[in-house]
Amino acid sequence: MTQLPRSGPPAGRFSPPLPKLPDGYLANGYFDEKGNVRPEVIQVWPPALARTFTKEAYPKLNTAQLRRFYNKVCNIRQRLDGNQPFDVLKEQIYSLGPLVAAAVGRKTAPQIFKDFIDMNIPHAVRSEEHFRRGFLVHFQSVVAYAKFYNPEGGG
Repeated sequence: MTQLPRSGPPAGRFSPPLPKLPDGYLANGYFDEKGNVRPEVIQVWPPALARTFTKEAYPKLNTAQLRRFYNKVCNIRQRLDGNQPFDVLKEQIYSLGPLVAAAVGRKTAPQIFKDFIDMNIPHAVRSEEHFRRGFLVHFQSVVAYAKFYNPEGGG
């Protein structure tokens, strides 16, 4: 009987655990019970995510690639500013998932970045306020911290 080759690292090699999203990430959404943006959305999770995306994950996400995805989100905001109805633009938010999946498949983005987008999409499509004051502000903070941790922009 012929044995198939094993997948994964060769025997004897240590494979580090895959990075994970922060504990409790978005468990209670973007807003507190008073409708204010939770501090962790801007101050706690973004630096941890940016460091993970650009320094710890494999493949590393360079800041130019991160910025390209953020620009897609900004384009949705511009279309909202141009009075396109939010319900029509939801499909653009949903389309971020397959775009990131393709980048992961090409090995130009790490799986944890896909996890980040996949976790944010259901929150971002709840309402225009969730998109603007929640997702957009959160993603903007991640991009800013990524530039802080990786000022040269390379991956």
